[in-house]
Amino acid sequence: MPPVDFDTLDVYGLIDADTAEAKAFTTYMGYWGAIAGVIEDRYGFEYHQPLVDDLKARRPVKKLTGKPFKGDDRALSELLLGAWTQEMGLYAVDDDDPRLMLQNLWNNVYAYYATSRAAASFLLVRDSKAPKNHRKTLSALASIVEGSRLLPQPWSLACTGHVALSFRGFDYDPDEVSNLAGNSDPYDLLAKGLKTTREKRLAKLAEERRQFLGKKRLPNGERARIDQETEPTTVFEFLWRARTRSNYGDSSMFYVGTLDHARSERYVQSVRLVTGATMLMFEVLVAQRAPDVVAEAGVHFISRDRTDISGEVLGERLRSAGVLA
Repeated sequence: MPPVDFDTLDVYGLIDADTAEAKAFTTYMGYWGAIAGVIEDRYGFEYHQPLVDDLKARRPVKKLTGKPFKGDDRALSELLLGAWTQEMGLYAVDDDDPRLMLQNLWNNVYAYYATSRAAASFLLVRDSKAPKNHRKTLSALASIVEGSRLLPQPWSLACTGHVALSFRGFDYDPDEVSNLAGNSDPYDLLAKGLKTTREKRLAKLAEERRQFLGKKRLPNGERARIDQETEPTTVFEFLWRARTRSNYGDSSMFYVGTLDHARSERYVQSVRLVTGATMLMFEVLVAQRAPDVVAEAGVHFISRDRTDISGEVLGERLRSAGVLA
């Protein structure tokens, strides 16, 4: 057995491995990885063209083309440019840079704002107006998941009940798994992520209801009623959860819980894949009604990027979508 090289031994990594922070990081890394795993399972690692083909073959997507966007082109362009600017933040630190450990806190934020601005751009072309706040955006997306077949998996998957556990959109009833089980089936682990995300939202709503009623505890059955009244919990809700966890939670999840650089890389790779696929989905949907706006905004953004990253990331997506040649 070779001698231990104490000069390179990360003592704190060993000490921190069983902490709550490490378990929190493992949990979020697992949920991001599960969403990415479902995307790869359905479309492959090179997901662009298969995802585009799936979307364009869907009847609800085909129906979008029958009504060209007549709204404010500038407002739509600003939403798209804002989404892409946020997304590029995911590439601000290279994979081999030790600062990636701390950057992953902000990568949750970039991922949410990029995808939510892209979602808002679609809601603008669909409804002629974009939601004014995060909750309205998330509720609008939940309504789409609940009421149509517009979105494919994993974006169509949802937890619809927590008191009486129920899911929507899965091909089979997901099994209960540990949030720390990194080798779980991605569909099962994603279901776990949706379940726990709904649990946290319901706890917040229950506390708000308790305070409104002015009681020390909720009346019997009130928590179940809140559960029934709450819209489906979707992948988009998890992205919101990850963003608020980073902004307002305990940041030691990252600087204590990451443990080693390999975990940092796994985290950011999943975040980038999920974000990129989600962005592509909304870009395709927007382009069904406003292809020229998407093309012009894309060319404008890529031509001003001195790093060339957007040419590789965004350019490939827009070419796959048929927006750019």
